[in-house]
Amino acid sequence: MAKSKKKAPKGPDYTSWIIRGVVVVILAVVVIVGLKELRIRQDATASHAAVSGLLASAGEDKPVLKSQVKPLLKGNPAIESTDHKALNSPTVASAEKYTWPGTLRSYSMTVGYSLGDDPEVEVVEGPK
Repeated sequence: MAKSKKKAPKGPDYTSWIIRGVVVVILAVVVIVGLKELRIRQDATASHAAVSGLLASAGEDKPVLKSQVKPLLKGNPAIESTDHKALNSPTVASAEKYTWPGTLRSYSMTVGYSLGDDPEVEVVEGPK
């Protein structure tokens, strides 16, 4: 009498497809979060470079005004007034902090202004 071996039924292996699907979803989430974070960081860095570049090119004879800063901002940063004493500059009378909130962290830039209705930009610190 020959021994008969029971063979496993041949069919699709659903567990391997489930694992592949989970891996693809996880990779997609990581890529999406990474791209969003990169875009936000680039917006903050580009805004800081634009404001700093304008301040450097203007020099002492032509002041950079607060109204000139807003068009240079990339993305949609949150704007809040902050303590001007943290900038350690005697010419700064007020300061605004621009914050780009990311998924993993936030990037911020602080701009210090002098007195007036449309004050001059005195100091730019950022993105942190």
